[in-house]
Amino acid sequence: MENKLEHLKEYLKGLGSVAVAFSSGVDSTFLLKVAHDVLGDKAIAITAQSCSFPKRELNERFLLYQRSNLTLRFSYEEIPIFYYT
Repeated sequence: MENKLEHLKEYLKGLGSVAVAFSSGVDSTFLLKVAHDVLGDKAIAITAQSCSFPKRELNERFLLYQRSNLTLRFSYEEIPIFYYT
């Protein structure tokens, strides 16, 4: 497992900067943490507010952002999808 983590760190370092699609789930939280550890301010989180996501989840994302040194970008515009209600 340690080898996989080191491989991920080397991969991220090679990218130089990343934007992580952050849902506040386990996977995106882990990736964001590792990316921030490796890249610092060159790792940002992108998240969205949508009527399809509970407000509680958006609040959890914002609380995590407030407790960290992460850069978090919010999108408040719903992407129009035909027949999606």
